[in-house]
Order: sequence, then C-alpha cells, then structure tokens
Amino acid sequence: MPKTQINEKQIAQEILDKSQGGKNTNILVDEVCRMAKVCNDLGESKKIEAILENLKQTISGNQTAEAQVITPISLIKGQTDAIKATLKKRFGKDFSLREIVDEKLGGGIKIIYNDFVLDLTTESSIKKLFN
Repeated sequence: MPKTQINEKQIAQEILDKSQGGKNTNILVDEVCRMAKVCNDLGESKKIEAILENLKQTISGNQTAEAQVITPISLIKGQTDAIKATLKKRFGKDFSLREIVDEKLGGGIKIIYNDFVLDLTTESSIKKLFN
C-alpha cells in the first residue's frame, strides 16, 4: 500500500478554514486533535509539530484581532498598551481594543476576545466570594 503524503501547509490551511481563521477555538482544537490522530495512525507523528508550526505562522499572519475591553472609566494609553501587550503574548497576534465604558461596573475590567473572557470586575469578584 502506498504511503500517504502529508502536506503540513495544506493541512494547517484546512484547519484554519474549518475554524473560521482560528476564531472558532472549539473547532480549531477538534481539528488539531483529529489531525494528530491521523498523523499517528499513518505513522507520521513527527509531522504533527511541523503542522502546528505552520498553523501558528498562518494564524500569526492574520490581521489584527479585536478585543472588547469593558471598564467603568476610560483607559489611558499606558493601560491600553499593557492590555495589548498581554493579549499579544497570550494569543501571538496584534490587537486593537474596542473600549466600552460601563459606569455600572463599579470597578475592575472585563476583556473579551472570541470565547476568551477575563472578568476582573468588582461584581464578579464578589460573586466568586459567595459561590
């Protein structure tokens, strides 16, 4: 039986296409797991790392991502720069921020990017104390 050829770049692009450019992280994770199983089944487990690297490079090449930042008062430039740097470190891409001022928050910050939510608001902290 002829050996199946694995094209790392093509597989990485197919995974991105199925996960809407990496935006749907559930599909992204499912597809990466499926790809890893296929590589293992074909005896090509060494290809997994190359595929993941291609996937990372392709995602990093995508346009600037946007995150929502919800605070009770407007942020200053140093704060927005720190948030962007932290998001870039975590997700490996540049970010623009859509700032939303919600005076009802009372305090803290909430950051939303796709299905990632970091809720450091006073309200959520109080809720955690009682749960």
